[in-house]
Amino acid sequence: MTSPPVNPRRPRRKPPGRFHHGDLAEALAHAASSLIEREGHDAVSLKRLAQTVGVTEPALYKHYPSKQALLAVVGMRGLSRFEAAIVEPAARFEDPFDALYECGRAYVRFAYANAGWFRLWFSREWNDELSLLPQAATQPSAASSRVVLRNLAVRIVGKDLPVVDDINRAAWAMAHGLAGLVIERAFRLVKTDEERLAAADEALRVLVDSLRARFR
Repeated sequence: MTSPPVNPRRPRRKPPGRFHHGDLAEALAHAASSLIEREGHDAVSLKRLAQTVGVTEPALYKHYPSKQALLAVVGMRGLSRFEAAIVEPAARFEDPFDALYECGRAYVRFAYANAGWFRLWFSREWNDELSLLPQAATQPSAASSRVVLRNLAVRIVGKDLPVVDDINRAAWAMAHGLAGLVIERAFRLVKTDEERLAAADEALRVLVDSLRARFR
């Protein structure tokens, strides 16, 4: 009696670093975050992520039904870091004008250092992606940048008046516009990133000094 033939083929091993057990949803979020940081959100695709973590593409849909759903989740995680960076100066500076200036600088510098995230958060798709999250996940907390910056505006004016919202919008528009100019290197009269950041600082200073002259 002869023994059954032995199958000479050995089980294929996944390349080192590939996902093989544990939390697939977290592995996908991490891989997507890395892509956003290196190449921007347009580079993210479920097919590419499946190849990165070493699973089949259908396995991804158990955790994220679409690319948009995945970007909504990882985008909110990154946004929490952005929020923290913006509001941190508000706790360090007693003078509300100085605090507003430093919050603006933090906004521009975070955007400059994290251009991939910044472009995601203010892309056309972002609002659609947020609709895929529970409403509670997108509501501002007491520590959110919107709340903190509005409180700074109240301190600048001295009381909660309609002009508070005007100041809040003007400060956000200034910081956001400057961040875009720095990221896209659109300042025409300067050549280096350091000079662009310095130019943004000067523009923020002009805004804050005008508020100081009016309300102090």
